[in-house]
Amino acid sequence: MRAVKILILFLLLILGRFSFAQKEANIWYFGNRTGLDFNTQPLTILYNSKLNSSEGSGSVADSSGNLLFYSDGDTIWNKDHKIMNNGTGLSNKYSGSSPSAALIVRQPLSKRYYYIFNSGERTTSRDVFYSIVDMDGDNGNGKVIVKRRLLVNKSAEKIALVKHANKKDIWVAIKQGVSDTLFIFLLTENGLSSKVLKYNTYQDSFGTGQIKFAPNGKYLAFANSGNITRDTSCYLYTFNTITGGISNQRRIHVRSYCVEFSPNSKYLYSYVPYGKQGFIQYPIKNIKTNFWPDSSCYHINLPFKSGSLQLAPNGKIYGNSFDSFLRVIRSPNLKGAKCNPEVNGQKIVSMDIEPFPYKSSYGLPSFMSSYLRPNSFNISSSCINEPTQFLLLDSIDNDSVKWIFGDTDSKEKNYSSSLKDVSHTYTKYGNYTVSLITYYDNMADTVTEIIYFVNPNPNFEVKDVCDNDTVRFTNISSALAGQLSYKWTFSDGQFSNQKSPNHLYSIADTTRTYNVTLVATMQDGCSDSIVKSVTVNENPLSDFNYTANSNTVEFNAIQKGNTKYIWALGNGDSAIASKKEFTYTYSNVSKKYTVCLKVLNAAGCYTKTCKEVAINVAGINLQKSKSFKILPNPNNGNFSIEMNHASVEISIEVYNAAGKLLAIENNLNINGLKIYVSNLGLASGFYFIKIVNNENSYYEKIIINTN
Repeated sequence: MRAVKILILFLLLILGRFSFAQKEANIWYFGNRTGLDFNTQPLTILYNSKLNSSEGSGSVADSSGNLLFYSDGDTIWNKDHKIMNNGTGLSNKYSGSSPSAALIVRQPLSKRYYYIFNSGERTTSRDVFYSIVDMDGDNGNGKVIVKRRLLVNKSAEKIALVKHANKKDIWVAIKQGVSDTLFIFLLTENGLSSKVLKYNTYQDSFGTGQIKFAPNGKYLAFANSGNITRDTSCYLYTFNTITGGISNQRRIHVRSYCVEFSPNSKYLYSYVPYGKQGFIQYPIKNIKTNFWPDSSCYHINLPFKSGSLQLAPNGKIYGNSFDSFLRVIRSPNLKGAKCNPEVNGQKIVSMDIEPFPYKSSYGLPSFMSSYLRPNSFNISSSCINEPTQFLLLDSIDNDSVKWIFGDTDSKEKNYSSSLKDVSHTYTKYGNYTVSLITYYDNMADTVTEIIYFVNPNPNFEVKDVCDNDTVRFTNISSALAGQLSYKWTFSDGQFSNQKSPNHLYSIADTTRTYNVTLVATMQDGCSDSIVKSVTVNENPLSDFNYTANSNTVEFNAIQKGNTKYIWALGNGDSAIASKKEFTYTYSNVSKKYTVCLKVLNAAGCYTKTCKEVAINVAGINLQKSKSFKILPNPNNGNFSIEMNHASVEISIEVYNAAGKLLAIENNLNINGLKIYVSNLGLASGFYFIKIVNNENSYYEKIIINTN
């Protein structure tokens, strides 16, 4: 795997294919109605431009690469190639013959306001202005709301933009014409700062040429092309993206109209129009204070007519030279001949278009250099407890590199400059700021990326069940992880991918506990799991036996140890017992009753069994009467019989539960409607009282408790 990654890295460097986070520089309009679209591969030639500029121009797209507007510095055309509302007269003089005719950038933190900086042709009467475009104006086609505000008098045709170290604000560098003065402005979310920095640089001698920041913001280069008898050297400065300061002036003794940096900011390119003509590649760390090109530089033999150079979103450098093709340096990060220059690298006009109004020029559009900075490293994985691979996209000529992984489990470590990929394992969820520090030209360049380890927070709720009941799993995994996929393992050989599944276990009448696993997987493939147990409880046995002794029945459940035995006795009576034994005496005799037993165990599981119970009472056939009452009932053997009607005398017969006659009281005198009975000598238990009144007989059940 490591060898494959290194091979991929090598191909990336050779082919010059870099990944850029922004697409604001993906549409180019330049020259006489020419253009290129970098959103496609191969590039699309554009023939819909209204622009006609001999040198510089500017264009801007949104973050998705869709055209917003373009300009020659004096006029703005919108995405429909119509002049923008209030979009003319941005410069007090024609600006199309300046390499910095128009630089366009979005105001920090704004979604609608764009600044356009324009530097007119180099004369003592032409100045540097800015204007502001509101893209919400004119129904989304844009409108100029601030026009031709003076920034610097006397144009030097040199404007360059780069991002502040805070990655939000923007530095604006403007050279004043025929002077040694460089102004540095700061564009913030509140507009241009009132504080302006001013530095003394080289003395301008009325030459012209491009100005460029390196993509990493560490360098600022000036080209000068003018009368050869004057000082027309190129100059290189170190730039501080935190303070906006410049230092370390380095003079390069070449005359050139164009300069450009490699994407990795380690090489400077310029064109020499005299002597040994062609491009020169300068390793920046070899450029001394007073520098003449030496053997460390590479001379590129490309026919050129002193046009512009411009780094593109695809990591290549393009050069315009009054031709139907652009010169291309395909791999500008690579040293020497490996940079792969090509004369007819990119076609820009077609003879198939009739009539043929299209032609090239000196110029190419200018952009903020930060738009063209490539990613410094790629992250190939983002799951905890697995090695995360960090692939360094450019290690050419690094003196050394340092990775800071941003977690407490790692320490800063210097790595060999030749080590292109490293790995690190994160063990906890969270966000980590990864820093890559590369050392080159006695300077440290730090690039940071945030790596996110999102916890999918798998979780679920489940309740224990009884045998033959369905287990219901309720998924309560975190919604913060976004779209999740799930896998359930039920620990009985069965699985599910549903979000909240139901599952039926088969336990064969034996209580079992299952460890259920839920794995939640995010869209990036990272996952986490949780294990919870669920118990499927066996159901109790509710079968029972019984023995009937006359009308008294002894019930006996066959399974002991349960928490409740609920008896439904078939006559409307019921009883709850904690033991499996239960005795009951029926009032009616010689009858069948459907008796049901419901048994509950400690887990709350239950079953129910019903049986038919027959009652047969020998030697007694009693008819219950409503004509008298026994009070109290139960009693201790002393009670009274209350009659509903008067009678001369009655007899009382006492039977036990089995129907055996125990006592007879004959010819009892009635005291009104109440008879008092005592001293029958009966033990505690259940009895039947038979009342004989004249020729009628009736019965009533009594309970005697002598304790």
